[in-house]
Amino acid sequence: MWRGISSSSFASYSHAPCASHAPAAAAPAVDAQAVVITKPLLAPERTTRRLRKFALKIAPRVWVCEAPTLALLGAGLETGVAVDVGATAARAVPVVDGRAVPHAARAAARLGGDALDARVGQVLTAKGLRFSSKKSFFAAARKVKETAAAVQSERRPQLATLTVDLEDGQSVSLTTEDRLKIGEQLFDGGGIDAVGLHELVLA
Repeated sequence: MWRGISSSSFASYSHAPCASHAPAAAAPAVDAQAVVITKPLLAPERTTRRLRKFALKIAPRVWVCEAPTLALLGAGLETGVAVDVGATAARAVPVVDGRAVPHAARAAARLGGDALDARVGQVLTAKGLRFSSKKSFFAAARKVKETAAAVQSERRPQLATLTVDLEDGQSVSLTTEDRLKIGEQLFDGGGIDAVGLHELVLA
């Protein structure tokens, strides 16, 4: 459920009029007044039409739009920059008055979850941990990344040393410096020509 979006906002942000069609007779019964569907940022108009046609079989109103628009609306904003950090890359997409601006979007390779995993690996290796397989390594990297990684913030109190118990029975104690080193991977980009997350957003 998307919160903070009124029914009037739903209609005003629609990329096409919200059709008040009755569901087809053979369509399954669904307790829904509207369906929201995301589409790729540069999807052709025919894709939007096909998605809308399919969804109108189960709901009287359909809204097809880009994920960055929904991300901002979900945060209660109409204008801003939506940032998506994936496994292998990050992307920043401006949204103005509830509409994504595809031609102004920027992407940066080597800036994502895989890069954080690699940085975690450096930290764990430096502390003498060894893993029997790639599976156990990635499981450890994911847990450390999700529970201990952090970035510096003036609004957050000083980070404490944190001990993380890994699934293979090992444990690792991470200092404040270790925890920040992992998170800072998103901002130093991992290379001379790499773009950090802050440069991606502010460019």
